[in-house]
Amino acid sequence: MRIGEQGASFAACGIRGLVTDAGVPVRAAPFEEATVSDTLDEGRNLFVCTRSLDQRWLGVVVPAAASPEDGCGVASSVSSRRRYDGPCLSGWVPAAAIRARAG
Repeated sequence: MRIGEQGASFAACGIRGLVTDAGVPVRAAPFEEATVSDTLDEGRNLFVCTRSLDQRWLGVVVPAAASPEDGCGVASSVSSRRRYDGPCLSGWVPAAAIRARAG
């Protein structure tokens, strides 16, 4: 999963999102057969970093539930597009299970 898709003038993951379904799987790749690394509860905050080509999957970074405003290193810009290798959970979730939210 990559961050910095919008360029160096924008946050590495510029959209904040909210999980709208219970038990949303976080997968290693943007397809149903990919390994599940964790599941997210309804109401969980996250950062949306990228989309799959078919727009059905979102690449996300998920702060710890205890500190949902922690940027996980993605709230500020990065110099170039790159793979996310920060401390927070990251992966792919179904786009239909996420709603964009204001800052």
